[in-house]
Amino acid sequence: HLVNVVGVAQSDISIGDPAIDMNNATYTMLDTQFPNVNYWGTSTGRTRVKKSTSKVLFSSDKVNSDYLPQEYLDAAYLINIPVFKKHHRAGISISSKNHFGSITPFTDGAWHWHYSLPCPDATGEDANGLYGSYRCFVDIMGHKDLGGKTIIYIVDGLWGSINWGHPAVKWAMPPFNNDWPSSLFVSLDPVALESVCYD
Repeated sequence: HLVNVVGVAQSDISIGDPAIDMNNATYTMLDTQFPNVNYWGTSTGRTRVKKSTSKVLFSSDKVNSDYLPQEYLDAAYLINIPVFKKHHRAGISISSKNHFGSITPFTDGAWHWHYSLPCPDATGEDANGLYGSYRCFVDIMGHKDLGGKTIIYIVDGLWGSINWGHPAVKWAMPPFNNDWPSSLFVSLDPVALESVCYD
């Protein structure tokens, strides 16, 4: 749509997860049709994201600062496409949590941000769930090159998972009734979107 309808130059489009290599099946399918798009990753035909020249993401509690992909800083806008899943530390892992992957290429993980999650120790105990607690997601949503540049959020809910690293599972609850979620959630508002996905 961006290329064929809107007329965006392929070379002005980048796609992928900064922290994960795009798999060969996805890359081959996309590259066949759009060979001049920038695909992020480390395998043949893909490019690594570049680290910003200085740290540009700062926690408002003054504990953390991080680099972001220079591609984000240079971008006119972002489209955030998370997957529909639970997360044992954060409760859910949707659009804001998706940006932990934006930090990871330069830090070997976003572990240093976990202290601000509701279950920082991954025990299932809500050890940090009080109102008024610092939440890094507010800083992520409010950052000019993250939430500030995101023009639409599209949650891939065709499948869903019970945790960040688990395989997809069928959902017993209505309206899914022991079937796949088979859903797409689209919004301009990440707070409303995450609330619906949490419900």
